[in-house]
Amino acid sequence: MPTISHHPRLPAGGNNDPTAGGPFTQELRIADGKRTIGSVRWHTVGSDGVAQLLDLFVREPDRRQGHAKSLLTAAEKQIGKYHGRSLRRIWCQVRQQSQVKARALISGRGYQHVSTAKDLFENEDGLVYVKTFD
Repeated sequence: MPTISHHPRLPAGGNNDPTAGGPFTQELRIADGKRTIGSVRWHTVGSDGVAQLLDLFVREPDRRQGHAKSLLTAAEKQIGKYHGRSLRRIWCQVRQQSQVKARALISGRGYQHVSTAKDLFENEDGLVYVKTFD
């Protein structure tokens, strides 16, 4: 049974913890025993209630089994614990053409397409998605 681990752990008081101060980045990994299946990283810069999903990855042989959804759900929970009631938005950027499955995943979780960065990547646009909590 796959398990999800958090690195580093959240500060005890989230963004209200006086030792937290400043930017915070966390990686969540899903593994089956010692074999890593995938990971997600998120980042926040403080108490403004906004976090960014930096990347979400599941290894090729483990795709289409719900691991990305599990990682996304776990990351959203960690972000919620960190920001508490001040959580306002989670945003991410995906590639328009090569990350169609990722777009379907986040759209199904309530993220809305809000902006397009034309030709951000070589021969591909970058799409910005946001999930709002306020």
